[in-house]
Order: sequence, then C-alpha cells, then structure tokens
Amino acid sequence: MTKRSDIKPTKLGLYIKQRRADLGLMAKEVADRAGLPGSAITRIESGEHTHPSPPTLKAIAKALDIPLIDLLAEAGVVPKGELPSLNTYLKAKYDLTDATAREVEAFFRQIGITRNRSADGTTNEDSNHRHTA
Repeated sequence: MTKRSDIKPTKLGLYIKQRRADLGLMAKEVADRAGLPGSAITRIESGEHTHPSPPTLKAIAKALDIPLIDLLAEAGVVPKGELPSLNTYLKAKYDLTDATAREVEAFFRQIGITRNRSADGTTNEDSNHRHTA
C-alpha cells in the first residue's frame, strides 16, 4: 500500500493547481463549478488520483476556462507533438472554410520560411548582424 507521503503531484495536477491559483479559486470552488465531489480537485492536484476520466477533464477544463485540448495534452492523453494540424485547428477554432484555412496556413509557412531561413541557409538574424557589424 502506498503511503500518502510517497504520493507525488503529476504534471496535470501541477497545471491544474497553477491555473486555479492564477484565477484565485479554492479547490472546492473548482470542484463545484465542474460538478465534481469536493475532494476531486485536491486529489488530482496532489497526485492521489492520477488518471481522471475524459468527462472529468472536460468539466475541469470548463471550470478553469482553458481549452480541453490543453488539459488533455497536460494529462498525457494527447501528446503535444500529435496536436491537430494548423488547418484543422483554424477551421475548428475560427469556423473558417477549408480554402481560407489553407490560405492562412500557407501564410504561416511563408512567414516561417521568411523569418527563419533565407535561400542561402542563413537566418535573418545572421544577415542583420552582418549588415550592422
């Protein structure tokens, strides 16, 4: 049996606790907002409850006014490298048409190429330093 002193907070628990503190809320207030038992938030934050269910995570995300996908990523349910594509995100977040989302995505790619690397492989920062030196 695990002793209470051996229980360590998880990344998810620390994330929830920080967000709750940023909002100035007590754990019981978050639990009430989420429709959860009074000790649920404290148990997650402390690491005593390490795998809350998806409906519980959804309720907590709503109670803390954070995107569910952020909370799922912190819980390890959705690895950060496997988040939706920019196109999918833009359509879902901003209700864009596919054509508009592709246009915005192309613009982001252009900015990334323009800001990070020029055709000769140097960064814009390298280029700027050469001209000012």
